[in-house]
Amino acid sequence: MTTAATILLAAGMMSVSGAPPAVAQHGTLQVCLRNDVHVADDTLEEARRVVSDMYSQVGLTLMWCADDCTITIALRPRASDDTARRAKDAMGYTPGGGEERGRLAFVLVNRVNKIADGYSTARSIVLGAAIAHELGHLLISKQHTKTGIMKSYLNQSDFRKVGRGELSLIGSNRSSKSSRAGRRPGSIGAGAPARAICRTR
Repeated sequence: MTTAATILLAAGMMSVSGAPPAVAQHGTLQVCLRNDVHVADDTLEEARRVVSDMYSQVGLTLMWCADDCTITIALRPRASDDTARRAKDAMGYTPGGGEERGRLAFVLVNRVNKIADGYSTARSIVLGAAIAHELGHLLISKQHTKTGIMKSYLNQSDFRKVGRGELSLIGSNRSSKSSRAGRRPGSIGAGAPARAICRTR
């Protein structure tokens, strides 16, 4: 089971290994939320609150900054063609290589909006869930869990729990790659919104 100490250790290791000087001290981590798609300020503020509340449950305080942060979450309008082919229903992803590995994640706003609209859920809740999930991949593990925000698939019930502050960051029973390999991803549609929260590469 992941603990706050594990998260803080991961954040500290990033700063020691050459990340920008925004280090996690006393349970605080600086995160840049790069709004490349001009999401409305009130939606962003509520999404930040959702993420901050979730991480505070494990003793980590997030400080949202404009630049020079240890971690950046970039909001993109849509996936690149290559990413869209490999993860048709994902709302976000973390790059698997290069200098940005472990420091940068992307959230795809068009998919966030489609899922929020399909589930009649506030976009800020779905956006917050996607940001919290991708941040978890950067700080905790690339693996998914069977419970909590780090599940590979979230449904309407999960988003309701996010809105009430009841979906935990720390899940249990990590699912293996082999158990996910044969699972058919949810599809994006008015009646059946996509449930996939992320893919890693």
